[in-house]
Amino acid sequence: MLRRRRLLATAVSLAFGAFFFMPCQPVKSLFSTRRELAISDLSTYELALEYYATDHDGEYPAALSALIEPHDDGFTYLKALTLIPDPWERPYIYERKAGGRGWRLICYGADGKPGGSGEARDLLVESK
Repeated sequence: MLRRRRLLATAVSLAFGAFFFMPCQPVKSLFSTRRELAISDLSTYELALEYYATDHDGEYPAALSALIEPHDDGFTYLKALTLIPDPWERPYIYERKAGGRGWRLICYGADGKPGGSGEARDLLVESK
């Protein structure tokens, strides 16, 4: 009887461990298309840019690299150690508007060129 309980306890422990320690799917697999991943990335950049402007009297950074530069306390606006490339492994295009009071972020899609349709269609996010 004691042996059965130990076997059952061991089986439950193994099943429990296997359930909670299974390898997770990569984050990119949560998105059905690369465009959806790009939209998510652009939202991440947008939020980081807005936080940056809040801390800098409404002025946006001259370059996206300012979002990953650590402050004196080690804080960065993006948790990444490098800038996030688009799903086609190209950099997102960041343009700061005159006076530093606005910005545009662009992803040129699958073809990497302005214009296009479908997966090659551009994605654009601008400050309000």
